[in-house]
Amino acid sequence: KGCFAGGIVGIASEGVLEGCSYEGVAVGDRVGGLVGQAIANFVEINNSVNYATVIGDEHAGGILGYGGYSFNNCINYGNIFAVYGETSCGGITGSSGSVSTHYFSNCINYGVIHGKQQSGGISGNISGMRIIDCENHGDIYGSTCVGGVVGDLDDFWGQRPEITDCINTGNVSGAEYIGGIVG
Repeated sequence: KGCFAGGIVGIASEGVLEGCSYEGVAVGDRVGGLVGQAIANFVEINNSVNYATVIGDEHAGGILGYGGYSFNNCINYGNIFAVYGETSCGGITGSSGSVSTHYFSNCINYGVIHGKQQSGGISGNISGMRIIDCENHGDIYGSTCVGGVVGDLDDFWGQRPEITDCINTGNVSGAEYIGGIVG
């Protein structure tokens, strides 16, 4: 438990995580089933799975809490809870941070996502990233900016986010800015 909490790594500054998995519970602020925070946005995570329940104050994700670079073939089965303060939570990442030309590819969420703001099946918030061939099958609950794939998306220095060939089969519930794909 604590700030930058992850089932495998608390803070990663660069590198590749390949074929990792975690079972159990991860609790903290900027918390992920595998990695709590990727600083400098140079972390690639491939072929990895989270089975853990993730409970965060904010920025809670099944694979990564905050940051990242690219995510390939990652799966989340764990339920994600981020219900305090200004939150972002998602099946793969809570928030991507401010990155461009980075992506999610062939990622799947089966976990239930319970957030306050910016809740999504793949990510609670993305800035300028691409999401390609990703799926959400978990139910998503939040108050504002709640989406089946992404809760909230932003441009990053003119780089617009892209969502291509993604599906959502989960229920999406919230008070405002709600969508089957994007909140």
